[in-house]
Amino acid sequence: MRDGALVRRWPVRARREDSTRAIFVLPELNEILDGVTSGPFPVVEWEVLIRSYGVGSLLTVSFRKNRHRPDIERLGDYDEVWAMCARKPKPGWRLLGRFVQPDCFVGLAAWPKGELFGRYDEAVADVIRRWRDIFGSQEPWRGNRPADYLTGALHDVDERDG
Repeated sequence: MRDGALVRRWPVRARREDSTRAIFVLPELNEILDGVTSGPFPVVEWEVLIRSYGVGSLLTVSFRKNRHRPDIERLGDYDEVWAMCARKPKPGWRLLGRFVQPDCFVGLAAWPKGELFGRYDEAVADVIRRWRDIFGSQEPWRGNRPADYLTGALHDVDERDG
């Protein structure tokens, strides 16, 4: 944050002292989230998701692709790349990034969901490149279950599939 590479995104309508989880984004993503350069970006939906994330409200989480449509999911075979998923208006948007530590997500790219089909490799490579530009050789946080990444209320939707 000191060199301006990242901006802390605070939940709207929540006291900063109530924030239990942190989300940082690139300055250009912060402008998108602020609606400065929005285009079709669903600003309201993102604020709801960021508020739920930030204040520790219930989030649905997944470690694999499934039909349960989680709020945040780790992208399958990719190295610790996660997607925060705003699903309205359809098909929604994805904020891709990595965890630097538990409860601290770094958003590095925003994609309309419809444009990600067939381009996940490209999107993930971009996230990893941006991560290295900011963090150098520091590895992302790693875990084996959602509670390794997030504290507070969460529901692992993968448990439904067994």
